[in-house]
Amino acid sequence: MGSGQSGRQSLARSVLALATVLLLCVLAAVTFRAAMASVTGGRWILPLDDAYIHQQYARQAARGHFMRYNDQDPPSSGATSFAYPLILALFWQPEADGDALSTVAFLLGTLTLVASALLAGRIARGLAGEQSPWWVWPLGSALYLSNGALLFGHFSGMETGLVLAALLAYVVALLGQRPVLVALSGVCLAMIRPEALALVALGGAWHLLHTRDWRRPVTWTVAVAPVVFGFIQPMLNLVLTGSATANGMRVKGWLAGSSITWEAVTSVLGTLVRLVFTTVAGIRLDEAGDALTMGSGRPALYLPLALGAATVVWLLSRARCEWTTVRLGVHRPGSAALILGLMMATLSLNALMMTAEWHLYRYVLPVFALLLPAAAAAVAELSRRSALVNIAALLWLALGVMSVPEFVYRYADSSATVLHQQVAIGEWVQDNLPESARIAIHDAGAIRFYGQRSTYDMLGLTGTAEASVAWREGAGAMYELMAHSSARPTHYATYPDIAHFPYLATAGAFGPELFRVDYMRPGSVAAAGETQSVYYADWSASDDSSRPQQPDVQAVLGDFREADSVNVADIQDEASHDYACWSARGRTCDLSEVHRLATCLPPHVAIADGGRIVSGGERFTLATRPGAALLLVGRFRGTAVTRLAVRVDGVDAGEISYWQYEGAWQERALLVPGELVSHELTMVEIQVLPQPGVVSEHRPYFWWAYQGDLPSVGYDHAVNVANAEGIRLLGYDLTQETTGRGETRLVLDLTWQADRATNRDLVTYVHWVGSDGEMLSQRDARPGDGTRPTWSWQPGFAVHDQLELSTGADASDSILYIGLYDPVSMDAVPLEGADSAGRLMLATLP
Repeated sequence: MGSGQSGRQSLARSVLALATVLLLCVLAAVTFRAAMASVTGGRWILPLDDAYIHQQYARQAARGHFMRYNDQDPPSSGATSFAYPLILALFWQPEADGDALSTVAFLLGTLTLVASALLAGRIARGLAGEQSPWWVWPLGSALYLSNGALLFGHFSGMETGLVLAALLAYVVALLGQRPVLVALSGVCLAMIRPEALALVALGGAWHLLHTRDWRRPVTWTVAVAPVVFGFIQPMLNLVLTGSATANGMRVKGWLAGSSITWEAVTSVLGTLVRLVFTTVAGIRLDEAGDALTMGSGRPALYLPLALGAATVVWLLSRARCEWTTVRLGVHRPGSAALILGLMMATLSLNALMMTAEWHLYRYVLPVFALLLPAAAAAVAELSRRSALVNIAALLWLALGVMSVPEFVYRYADSSATVLHQQVAIGEWVQDNLPESARIAIHDAGAIRFYGQRSTYDMLGLTGTAEASVAWREGAGAMYELMAHSSARPTHYATYPDIAHFPYLATAGAFGPELFRVDYMRPGSVAAAGETQSVYYADWSASDDSSRPQQPDVQAVLGDFREADSVNVADIQDEASHDYACWSARGRTCDLSEVHRLATCLPPHVAIADGGRIVSGGERFTLATRPGAALLLVGRFRGTAVTRLAVRVDGVDAGEISYWQYEGAWQERALLVPGELVSHELTMVEIQVLPQPGVVSEHRPYFWWAYQGDLPSVGYDHAVNVANAEGIRLLGYDLTQETTGRGETRLVLDLTWQADRATNRDLVTYVHWVGSDGEMLSQRDARPGDGTRPTWSWQPGFAVHDQLELSTGADASDSILYIGLYDPVSMDAVPLEGADSAGRLMLATLP
């Protein structure tokens, strides 16, 4: 056969293969569009709510509000892709709003699919070598196009298609040693996704090792330019938002919390193991190690069985053979090592994210995009040794094609869910809420894009950096930030029963329900739950949370003046007071919580407040006036008897105790002598004291610092006697009256004080004895009808207790006795001057 005829055959094959790839891409686009249209009535509705986050940033950029999700808000880093919203912005037109950008995004996905499929074939040919069979690049493209997860990613409306096309173009340029294309494709890749910065750094190092002249500036420019451009987004984030870290990383990163915990490390490792397993086995596992299933009940097949394992083994073998030494002991890895390195880097970076396995593995798709053309190259090389390899290749291709319908069904289910849930809410908001409304949302995309009302993103993806941190800290931090925000929402549009939102519901943050949707297709990956509702926002119970409300604490304040306060769970206030908390095991404290409760004493003021769960302790600094007595007041929720040791600037200052009363707030105070307050900034440390037989958990919600003088305590009759526990009766007031029914009624107001802290829970009793020694009436009760147990008293503070007694008998020349006893042992704990029965004669009534 002549060279001319051979060339024509080669050209004919290439044209046929190209036409086939194009036809398959069009067929895929038509199939996914038909699946979408069948459930949306022909509308262009994308299957992921996140796609509309990009569209909202694109619309804002086109309107001149770059990186501002809402016109009046500061810039935010919610658009994880720097370039994609700007590309979409080129196509936005005010008169063609609504679904128009979704149409553009779908068509862009189709174009990137064509480019990626062709580039996958080029990579397969590049890895297999020039002497490989002619069918190696069509096989690489076919394997790519037979992967349902990759197809879903391209048509999802996200930046996924651009990432895949840019990555494959970058690899083609590296393998072909084409410097200009290396620089251009690397720059594009780095500006589409922030984590691609690590990939272009790896690719740049590989390029430097393969260049023939290290000294030429252009060589270093080609390797370094993508890395430099990759820093544009974090630098813009830093300048415009105050943080180089994107909000998405703070919200979704395993290691993005205030400290790195062992649980976070094990979660990262577990995620990495599952991602590697899916890559080599093709089957996706859940956290329990069981295979996940698709809508049909079959295992979720992301890659044909054994294809990944065989390809990885081939790449490892190839990488070992390609390893060479160039100069001065410098080793040069080959093309297989580049593919393996990029794959492992992608898996490792994604393992750091809680969302690595979300949306049908869309974050892991670059690994599949590299693995599949490598599989085609492996088949081409190994087919020379055995024809069985070709059979395996056909089987893999068939398995890939068979898995595509599952992803098409999931695409349709997700598109329908977005339409009937997020889009439906957004369109209702636009039609029914005033333009001045601000909506607190969980799904930040379609509700904002279609609703065209300002939003408050409770997750913090499209809001401020503080909002993303607050979401990680729990419901209390999220609520406190919203309640004190200048952008406090007027409405909610969210799930009522997932994540932190049940806390908001029980805290009364949700007002009347205005609109509700109940819709979620079984195979959808677009929603966190079936139900979303629109509510009025109710902030009425947050207005009184910033000051003590318990009447006895308010009475103690007297001439004290507030010096400082720490609003626990308010991350901004905590930061300004160097607040820290820890568990009994030395780790950070648990997530914050929010509750709406009444104060434990009348008038029972309802307060909504956020706080923390602390089993070890907490620490904070307060602004103080040196030398002045400090009244430290705290608000707590008591789920068990809790004792706290208080240290002021490292010196023991006493204890605070509160009791088990889950249904109400308790406020307690501790008087710190002025000699312990010696600086303008005072460090307060609270240590939770362990209790036998119970889990000691301290639940603080607010701390206040007051300085001044204790108010004077008034009573008609002074007594001033104490018992062995240091419980002192200072005095009393007594009122006697005769009722219309001929009964005699006594109202006894007792004023107590603790000389020192006690662990005893003592009961007060009053005996009203007639002149003949007969009992006229008696009353046994813990102080304050049980709300002020003696173990909770703070030394130096007056405690008021009122008891009522009545009798219908002759009360002339009767006597009042008072005493205290331990209700467990029933032993008397008599006051000074008590009789042999442990009773102190208090008064004689004429």
